[in-house]
This record gives sequence, C-alpha cells and structure tokens, in this order.
Amino acid sequence: MCVKPRTDLVAEAIILIILAAIAIGLVSARETLEIYHKLLIGVFSSAVLAAILLLIGIFSNKLFTLYAGMAIMLEAAIILFTINVIEWTKGWKYRYLLYGVFYPCFLLYTCYYSLRYALELKRSRD
Repeated sequence: MCVKPRTDLVAEAIILIILAAIAIGLVSARETLEIYHKLLIGVFSSAVLAAILLLIGIFSNKLFTLYAGMAIMLEAAIILFTINVIEWTKGWKYRYLLYGVFYPCFLLYTCYYSLRYALELKRSRD
C-alpha cells in the first residue's frame, strides 16, 4: 500500500525554507555581525537543509531522509532557543521575535507532523 505525500507537510517545508531565507536576509543585513549572528545564519542554513531533506523524504517515501530532516530540525530548534536565551539575557529586543519565538516553534511543529507522517509510512509498510 502506497502512502500519498501529505500536502500539508509539503507546504510546511516550503514555508520553512521561505522563513529561513527571510531570517538569513534579516540577520546578514546588519552592519556588524557578532558571533550570535553568525551562529543564527548557520542555524537557518541547517533548517533549510532539514526542509529539503523533509521534501525529499515526503516525495520518495524514504524513512531515512524523513528522520534525518527531523533530527536536523530538532538540532536547529535547540541551538536557536539557546542562542536566543543568551541574547535575551542582554535585554529583550523586539526584532528577535520572528526568529526567536516563532521560528523555533514552527520547527518543532513541523518536526512533530513529520514524525506522525513517518510513523504512518512505517505502518503502511508493515
């Protein structure tokens, strides 16, 4: 039995790529790049990689690429939360709201639905 690709996961992966591109543009447009900004650019780049792996896993029905994408998403969310906690100890800045609160939550939300899809795919193979 073949499982159809879920269009909601495809849309979330595409939104994830768009948000990461916007966040990379916002962070890299600064005049001075501190170490935190360089780390944020790396995290957003790995989130793009995770979204691409997620898209490949959805369309090819391969569990390995789904799990690899989810692992990279979890890693990106954890590092992003850590960076933002360090930034927030310096003082709350409103411009960090997009990639400080919304983006990690969206990463975790996408990872949760990817896991549900992977389990559904695994059940269909058994």
